[in-house]
Amino acid sequence: NFTEEFLGFEEKYKLFDKEIKGFKYWEFIRMRVYANVWNTVLGLQPVFDKAKKVKKTSLKHINDYIFLKKLKKRDILFSSHPRRMKYGNKYICKSTDCIISLLKDRYSYTIIEEPYYVEIKSATVAHYTPIPYHDIIYTDLIERMYEYKKRFFQLFCSKDYRIIEEELKELLNIINKEFDININFILEKIINNILYIILMEKTYKNILQKISPKMIIMLFYPSIQKLLLIKCAKEICIPVIDVQHGIMTDDDPIFYHFKVKRNYSSIPDYFFAYSKILNSESNYPYVDGIEKHVKYVGNIFLSEQIMKYKKQTSIAEKKYILVIHV
Repeated sequence: NFTEEFLGFEEKYKLFDKEIKGFKYWEFIRMRVYANVWNTVLGLQPVFDKAKKVKKTSLKHINDYIFLKKLKKRDILFSSHPRRMKYGNKYICKSTDCIISLLKDRYSYTIIEEPYYVEIKSATVAHYTPIPYHDIIYTDLIERMYEYKKRFFQLFCSKDYRIIEEELKELLNIINKEFDININFILEKIINNILYIILMEKTYKNILQKISPKMIIMLFYPSIQKLLLIKCAKEICIPVIDVQHGIMTDDDPIFYHFKVKRNYSSIPDYFFAYSKILNSESNYPYVDGIEKHVKYVGNIFLSEQIMKYKKQTSIAEKKYILVIHV
């Protein structure tokens, strides 16, 4: 089992204890390293490997860019996925928008969304619009700010940059030797992840302090923005809830699977899961057990669709064939 082998490797080399100037960095590059080791061992090509020219968000949405939009206190901050689904005449995040529809009349909220191209380099849009809920903050300008900060850091903090670079080169040498591969090509990407945390942590803490939410509800995947959001939220005592969006097994996804249960800086505090049947409880890394942290709520979006079609009495004039690929 490759996942178990990788988890054993993490513990063998005490990767969670590795530091750069007091910053324990492994959690924030772990998924990227794992994915590239896995692909290289199996001889696979990445699914999204080529950047494309990105279509800019329409100027009519410019007021939703952070720094141009006044941040206000809200009860709940939602962190959506920029890969939205066309539903009717709007684009929805089916994991978070259904929760917004249930809570919007009782609680104030805002949504934060990173541009799609940050993680998916082949994306041709920054954000899909129109969307059903308009209290949203787009972080495109934060990404631009980070690029300028990174260049400044490389020019004027070159000694610190070299410390990071040498530490990660040594790490890649250990990985290459352990798995008999060569993934030195990810060096720039994992340096980028660590620099993002170091350079943008203050910015995200300021955002959270201005919004001052009682909780953050997100569709979690290990993008560097979401990892940093969770880190900052934990440090200022804002609970983070992840809404399940896929099946969890004994070894997948890796970002919820650890050899040792401990307090991790990058893992949400609570997990809204489908059901016990559809989840391996061995995944969760919570030190004090899963009972306090995992709530079984089903798949809210699919439940709403079932209720909708149960109420439908008319029969479609056209006949369709549904093909399910397993």
